[in-house]
Amino acid sequence: MKVLITACHLAAAHALQPLLQAGSTTLRAVTSLHPAVTVAAGATNLAFYQLQLARRERQGADSWRKTQAAARVQWCRHVFATEGWLYAVQTLRNGITANTFQASTVLTLAGLSVGQLKHASNLQAASVVCCLVASAYTFSQSARLMLHAGFWFPVAAGDAQQRAAVETIMVRSHRLQWMGWRCLYHVAWPVAWLAAGPAASLGMSLALTLFFAREDSR
Repeated sequence: MKVLITACHLAAAHALQPLLQAGSTTLRAVTSLHPAVTVAAGATNLAFYQLQLARRERQGADSWRKTQAAARVQWCRHVFATEGWLYAVQTLRNGITANTFQASTVLTLAGLSVGQLKHASNLQAASVVCCLVASAYTFSQSARLMLHAGFWFPVAAGDAQQRAAVETIMVRSHRLQWMGWRCLYHVAWPVAWLAAGPAASLGMSLALTLFFAREDSR
């Protein structure tokens, strides 16, 4: 019986040897990728996810961004129906304050990052700073559109076309605010590259897409 068991073990090991060799070869190939290829793969993964999200929304799929945009439209219609101008101004003031704070904070962080990235490569530093500047810019533009809508609410009350324009402005403001947060999250990718190398940046890219997929499906 022992001889039979030993023979079975030897046969199984012999059968699995090609699979183990193939797995080892694949692992060596992945770990030996050129750093530029690994970094590019991480960036491509993030960009592809955002493009797929936009495509699914155009095809009618729901997402957190799309649901919140519809909520902005319903909010505008409620304000017009009830003539709640004071309520609208107070709500927009809170939104403008939050977006302005985010924009100034992120822009300050971008300025501080420039001084702290002296030993980073130009591409690493540019990746961090560009994500931060893009985040600050979109937050500030969201606040600008909210301010514009605040002036327009009472004026547009009597015209259906102008009311639709206000709704469009609020949807654009929401999308810019969403993009501000998304760009801020994207900073984790170049930071991982800077702190732990290309392989870590690829892992962070995959982790971010999993996080985004969960958040966007709400």
